[in-house]
Amino acid sequence: MLLALAVVVGWLVDGVLLGGSESARNLTLDDVPVGGLTESEVETAVLGIAARRAETPVTVRSGTDGSDADEVVTTAADIGLTVDVEATVDDAMDAGGGANPVDWLLGFWRDPSAELSWTLDRDRAAAAVASLADSAPGSVALLELRDGVLVAAPDGPVLAVDLDRLEDDLLEQAAALPQGPEAAIDVTAAMVPVEGGTDPGEAGDLAEVANAVTEAGITAVVDGAESLLDKDDLRPLVRLVEVESDDPETTLALALDPVGGEELLRERFGAAEREGTDATFVVAFGLVGIEGGDPDVRCCDPAAAETILDALLDGEERVDIPLVQTPRPQGREWAESLGITELVGSFTTRFTPGQARVRNIERISELTRGVIIPAGETFSVNEFVGRRTAENGFVSAGVIESGVFSESVGGGISQYATTLFNAAFFGGLDFGEYQSHSIYIDRYPYGREATLSYPSPDLQIRNTTPYAVLLWPTTTANSITVELFSTRYATGEQTGQSEEQVGVACTRVTTQRTRTFVDGRAPVVDSVRALYRPEGVRCDGSPSVATAAPPPIFIPPTTPPPTTTPTTTAPPVTTTTAPPPPPPPDTTPSTAPPA
Repeated sequence: MLLALAVVVGWLVDGVLLGGSESARNLTLDDVPVGGLTESEVETAVLGIAARRAETPVTVRSGTDGSDADEVVTTAADIGLTVDVEATVDDAMDAGGGANPVDWLLGFWRDPSAELSWTLDRDRAAAAVASLADSAPGSVALLELRDGVLVAAPDGPVLAVDLDRLEDDLLEQAAALPQGPEAAIDVTAAMVPVEGGTDPGEAGDLAEVANAVTEAGITAVVDGAESLLDKDDLRPLVRLVEVESDDPETTLALALDPVGGEELLRERFGAAEREGTDATFVVAFGLVGIEGGDPDVRCCDPAAAETILDALLDGEERVDIPLVQTPRPQGREWAESLGITELVGSFTTRFTPGQARVRNIERISELTRGVIIPAGETFSVNEFVGRRTAENGFVSAGVIESGVFSESVGGGISQYATTLFNAAFFGGLDFGEYQSHSIYIDRYPYGREATLSYPSPDLQIRNTTPYAVLLWPTTTANSITVELFSTRYATGEQTGQSEEQVGVACTRVTTQRTRTFVDGRAPVVDSVRALYRPEGVRCDGSPSVATAAPPPIFIPPTTPPPTTTPTTTAPPVTTTTAPPPPPPPDTTPSTAPPA
């Protein structure tokens, strides 16, 4: 009894004596908290919600063919769809209020909500979707083909948007709008016939014109081939279209269906179509050229139907229809835009013919011949070639593994890497990842060489020039040459070399390069590095592989190995050839893991 009395007293104090909140506690409206507010405060909140919802995107489709041309994209405000502020405020004030002590008490625990009330201005909606009627079937009198003769179709009804259905659909979707920026309304408007239509008399006159001009047909000429398009070919393509004219008596014009016309011409002249080719680069005698790159040739010109109709109306007996040439994405224009025009770097190294490693050098040269490094991109040998396997044409040959000579599939390709490395060095290009052999082999330039294995070490050439670079490796019986073609941007020159001891057994070689730029900017000095050690020994003198007895600590020689000095071709292209080495053993250095 005391509890009931306390509830009644609390209700009276909160809602009657103190004139408290008019809206229910915890009330939300369109996810906006409006609980415990006076009616005027709720109205202010609803006005804010209405302003936000007025920008809701609204799409109305005509429901004819679903094309983009048969839709109206607008906003709720522009189509006349608005929040009814007064009705919404009334609903909010009535939702879960404390009309009696029991409702007042339950309001402390429940979360009441109210819905937005919407209204539609039908006149504004009709004006917003009026354009849909213009694209609806039946808006223009049609032509029919009866027994091979064109006649005006009966005056078909004009279609308009069913505003009753549109109103119901818009209000239904508005009431169910979610929160967030993705909220949108998308409806398909029903189309209903209305009185009116285009005067069939004008359509009848145009039908007579169409019959007259198509009676004898016309000869179409495409790429030298000829075919008669007779009345049975042409009349099914005739259409009527609306036109703007100062003369109220002229609202229609003849047209030929462009899609049907294209199909007809392709059926007759399909043999004239030709598949194009992608452009490829070819190199001969140190010069680079472009082969192929021809455009695709298709029948026929998009305006072919209009061209045929104009010729018919002018009384012509023949009409020339051009083919359409479409450049390929990698056609000649693309190839010419790359700036691959001249030799910018070259290097040659030699090997002993007949060794297994030679097959691997030849194979990786084949795989990378014609590679294009776009401007600003990086070429990774490992990423492009992948793991060297027998299935991909590689054989077992000599490698360096864990600092000792061994054998593995793909051995010898480090000679390719060294040759490419030097071509890029003298061609003024940059390097990403690279690594020298761990043991110096005298067939390579001292301190200026690279090795390969999979997945690392890799050899990466960075093209920081404004032009693409073409890789062109070739082999002879006893040598490999890598040529780089582009537009000359910079040349590289070795301008210094230094050594330092690392640990007790290793030597780090730093080779300085000076790059000179063709645009006259200041030269840039950079360097590449190599780290060498004796076979089977780490830099700290310990063995690189397990042995029965550790080898003695290695003491580096007081004089460095011989330095290979490059010989360049005539400026400005730098072409370098390493001197032929003494016949090496049938092993090819690489770093661990094996190439």
